[in-house]
Amino acid sequence: LRQKDGELYFIGSLGESTGYTGFQLNAAEHQLIISKEVEGLQLSKKSYVAFDLIFTQGDDQTVFGQYEKAFQGSNTSSAKPALGWTSWYHYYTDITEEIILENLNAFKDNKVPIQMFQIDDGYQKSVGEWTEANKKFPKGMKYIADEIHDGGYKAGIWLAPFICEKKSAITKEHPDWLLQDKKGKPIKAGLNPGWSGAYYALDIYNPEVRAYIAEVLDTVFNAWGYDMIKVDFLFAAAIKPPDYKTKGEVMTDAMEILRQLAGDKLILGCGVPL
Repeated sequence: LRQKDGELYFIGSLGESTGYTGFQLNAAEHQLIISKEVEGLQLSKKSYVAFDLIFTQGDDQTVFGQYEKAFQGSNTSSAKPALGWTSWYHYYTDITEEIILENLNAFKDNKVPIQMFQIDDGYQKSVGEWTEANKKFPKGMKYIADEIHDGGYKAGIWLAPFICEKKSAITKEHPDWLLQDKKGKPIKAGLNPGWSGAYYALDIYNPEVRAYIAEVLDTVFNAWGYDMIKVDFLFAAAIKPPDYKTKGEVMTDAMEILRQLAGDKLILGCGVPL
């Protein structure tokens, strides 16, 4: 909040692992409400620290410097900046093996100094079937990764590990993997007309779902040889938390699953609450 003299009065959350923090400003009433999403949380047998906040005041450089320093003192880490190319912002889902190799060869021939070359949505059989490429990539995704590495670049690929679309094999063969409402119906995480319509959230606390995610990442990193995953629609994991957890706790668990499985490989988070 900027004061009349130009100084900032700053309040920031230092952790969302116990639940999402909300800031609601009612300027007319001179009121700021700081809330934590704990609705429905049952705490009969454990202690719970709701808020971890920093309050500070000063100029822009001072308050954001203190905020950054406070974060560095918490259990967080930062990745180094990197330059790269992604297929998404020009082609969206309309990618083919030929298109990808054409762009890759252009980078190679012109010796463009990027670190990462990343394949986005459009290569997979369906959202939820990640270990098999569709017919637009006849030589498979390992071939693409090898070509990227031959150019001297790191290879990245897009995944949405916590969702599956309506037409996927998961929806048809493993409906018990999906998060369900009180009536036992699968919970829609959203609608994407570029896929087969609705997409559903997976239950990350189901051991079979965790085994499936482990298989996917093992294929991508070890069988195919990719160096980075751009993981999208991650918010879906926390749409319906169990009674003993908040959405923030579930989101933290979900990210820890990915980090454990990825090891020292790079993760680019997309569609994820910070």
